[in-house]
Amino acid sequence: MIIQYFGGTSFKIQTRPEGRLAEELTFFIDPDEKTAGLKGLYTEADIIFLTSSKKKSSLSKIKGKPMSIHLPGEYSHHRVNIIGYDCENRDGVCMGDKIGYFIEVEDIKIVHLGTCGNVPKEVYAQVNNCDILMIPIGGLEAMDVKRATDFIRSIEPKIIIPMYYGIPQSYGEENTKDAFYSEMAIKDCEVLPKLTIKSRDLVNRNMDIVELLPQIL
Repeated sequence: MIIQYFGGTSFKIQTRPEGRLAEELTFFIDPDEKTAGLKGLYTEADIIFLTSSKKKSSLSKIKGKPMSIHLPGEYSHHRVNIIGYDCENRDGVCMGDKIGYFIEVEDIKIVHLGTCGNVPKEVYAQVNNCDILMIPIGGLEAMDVKRATDFIRSIEPKIIIPMYYGIPQSYGEENTKDAFYSEMAIKDCEVLPKLTIKSRDLVNRNMDIVELLPQIL
């Protein structure tokens, strides 16, 4: 599996869920993210994940006929298991504007929290001890550093990829990437242009932070 980051909440995941010699699938999470380096994105995808129903307008940039997921629910596609979580529920009604995802592929459990500010308590048990957590730290309508670190410590993922920071809006010094590392008591972390990983690589991982450098297509 190969994971690349494009800023904001945007990621590209390349995976072979049916084995090393099988066809490769490409996922994009929030490919229409205005803050991401995706202005020239005209590429093929198999699955598109949107963390808000408001982001559907830019899908015309994607080639092919990808499966588009933009609502809470359970999905399955080519041995990829997906659960979309409603993270903005008002009076029992799903608003569709804050969606987090649990993606299980290649025996790796990935959680992407979009711009969720709060995660419903009933979701905690389902995402507990996930393998890879993509979590916002920038504040505003999303989690800030304090909420993000509290959530991380409550579910103890193997790998943490911070996102949604350093974009044009000013979040204040308390919600910067450095503030997040300080709150997590991390002096050094892996800084990579992309994360290439297999399930066996996760055995000795425990709340390791991997900073992915934003790429530009």
